Amino acid sequence: MKIKSITEAPLVKPLEPGEVRPLTQFKIKTPSYAAVEKQLIKLKQAISNYKKALKNKTLSAKDKKVLTSKLTSLDQKPKKDTGLNELVAYLYKNCGNYIKQMQKADKFLFRGMKAEKPIVHGRSWEDRRPKDSNREEQVAFDNFLKDLKIQALRSNSIFTTADYEQAAEYGKVYLIFPLNSSNFAWSQTEGDVVIHSGNITLTYFDRDKEEVKELNDEWMSVHRDCEIVADRKDISKEEAENLKLLNRVMDPTINALARNDIYELLADLQGYHSGATEMFAEQFEDILNKLLDVKKTPNLQKFQKDYKMTDKNFAKALESEHEIYISGEYIAIDMKKYGEQIASELGISI
Repeated sequence: MKIKSITEAPLVKPLEPGEVRPLTQFKIKTPSYAAVEKQLIKLKQAISNYKKALKNKTLSAKDKKVLTSKLTSLDQKPKKDTGLNELVAYLYKNCGNYIKQMQKADKFLFRGMKAEKPIVHGRSWEDRRPKDSNREEQVAFDNFLKDLKIQALRSNSIFTTADYEQAAEYGKVYLIFPLNSSNFAWSQTEGDVVIHSGNITLTYFDRDKEEVKELNDEWMSVHRDCEIVADRKDISKEEAENLKLLNRVMDPTINALARNDIYELLADLQGYHSGATEMFAEQFEDILNKLLDVKKTPNLQKFQKDYKMTDKNFAKALESEHEIYISGEYIAIDMKKYGEQIASELGISI
C-alpha cells in the first residue's frame, strides 16, 4: 500500500473512550544489533580487500571493472525500511503539531502502559476513575480546570511525562504522540499531582465566615468543658490523661476549624472509646462534620497561585518533565522495540 493511502485512510470504526487498538498496517523491520554489527565488520573487510586488489598492477582491465563495480555497490547506502517510512509519514500527518514541539524541546513524551502490541492507537477515558487520588477531590480539581477553560482534565485524560524513569514505574514504556485534535494541560509548579482527601475541597474553598465563627465558639466551649472535667477529682487518672490528650489533639483555635486536616482529625477521634473521653470526642466530631457542610465558595485565584495550570507551551511542558494530561486520541509506540529508529527519523534525542 502506498504511503498516501495509509496516512489518509480513515479508521474503520471510531475508538471508544479508553479503547486501545493495535495498528498493524506498518511492517517495520526490527534489526538484530548483533547481526548488524557482524555485517558491518564483514562489509568493512570486503571493502578493504577490494581496495587492496585494485592496487594490483597485474589485474586486467576487465577484472578492475568488476572489482570497481562491486566496491561501488558496497558503498551505496542501504534502502530505507518502507514500513518505518510509512509510520513516520503517518505520525507527521496526524500528530505533526505535537511532533514539532517535541523537536523544539528535543524530548519525547512517555507513558507506562500494559499494551501488548508494539504500535497502538488509543483514546483517553471520558470519566477516568482516579488510581492514586480521591475521586471527590478530582471532581473539584477538574472544576477549577473548567473555570480556566482547560479541556484536558484529570478525568478525561491519560497521564504522560517526558521523564522516562517516571513512566517506567507504571509499565512498559511507550512513546506517546497525541493526535493534532487532542488537548493537553500541565502544572507549571507540580511535577506529579496526587490529590488526597481535603487537598482541594478544604484548601481552595472559602467557607462562610459567620458559620465558621459560630462553630469555632462551639468548639472552644467543648474544649473548655473537656479541660474542666479532666481536672475533676472524681475522674480516674487514666481518664484524665485521655481527656488531656484529646484536648491537645483538638487544637482550640479557629485554625483548627479551617486547616486542611479535618479528615485526619475525624480519624483521630475514632480512637476514644471510654466514658467522658468518648462523649467529648463525639462532640468534637459533630462540630467537624458541621464544618464540612458549611457553604463553600471556590477560590480560583488561590488554586491557580499554587498549581499554575495551563494548556499552553507544550515544548516547555516537556522540558519541565512534569506530568502532562492528554485528552483525546494518541498513537503509542513501544519504546524498547522501535524507539531508536523513531528517534533517528524525527531527529529527537532519546
